[in-house]
Amino acid sequence: MQFLSRSFHFRRASAGLITAALLTTTVGLTNVKANEYKPRFKQIVPPNREAFGTNYGDLVGKWWEWALNIPTESNPILDENGEDCQEGQFKVANVFFLAGTFGNEKPVTRECTVPANTPLFLPLLNGILIPEEGDTVEELREQVNLGNELKNPTPENNIELTAKINGRPVKDLFAYRVQSPPGGFTIKFKEGGIANTDFGLDPGKLSPAVSDGYWLLLKPLRPGKHEIRFTSIRKSPNLKVDVIYILNVVKDYHPRKKRQPSHHRRNNRLRIPKNFRWHRSQ
Repeated sequence: MQFLSRSFHFRRASAGLITAALLTTTVGLTNVKANEYKPRFKQIVPPNREAFGTNYGDLVGKWWEWALNIPTESNPILDENGEDCQEGQFKVANVFFLAGTFGNEKPVTRECTVPANTPLFLPLLNGILIPEEGDTVEELREQVNLGNELKNPTPENNIELTAKINGRPVKDLFAYRVQSPPGGFTIKFKEGGIANTDFGLDPGKLSPAVSDGYWLLLKPLRPGKHEIRFTSIRKSPNLKVDVIYILNVVKDYHPRKKRQPSHHRRNNRLRIPKNFRWHRSQ
């Protein structure tokens, strides 16, 4: 699930969008529970480790950059069946990004071809806060934390997370929290991306932006069929994300040619909600 803010919903946005962040510091986003983490699932890279020449902190910023700058008509967050899962891949990172939705009551199933020997990176619940004049990093961080929801993420405190890889549940998901560094980072907006066309952000750079959320970095899957399912539930306001990826991992990978959309994405089932307003708190 994504929540943005300029203040998206942009001061927040899922599992995908909504804002992409381009880190300008060499300090990666840091996991606040790194010392408490104990590996539970060998397919998942621990959040406090480097792997494949990158880390969670670096990938969080690149994921936002990827998602934010894809047009609405082909944005993977609004994808209903997987036809847009290859949009923008490998332009900002050597991993394959997966996305969630802006909220969906029924599960969304996406079928997607993925190259072998390639890590996967996906958000379970994530948010970003875009600075406005006069904002401080401390103020932005407090807002993007959703009050105490991310500080104390329990079902009783508004959040539920689940993830399964090939039917096997991933435990201790709250150990995969990643925050942006103390000084924040710079976020870059491009003309024609969803943030520009649908949320009115002018092309250019803003800083300091801050991010918080839960992410999974998966080691490369073996060639063949795989299923990844993840859900996020926020009880107030009522928001649910339920996404199923059917991945066909192949050695001979050929990205699909960019298609011409036959209709505007906002006419689809996975449209951006009308009440999805920018604000500082939900």
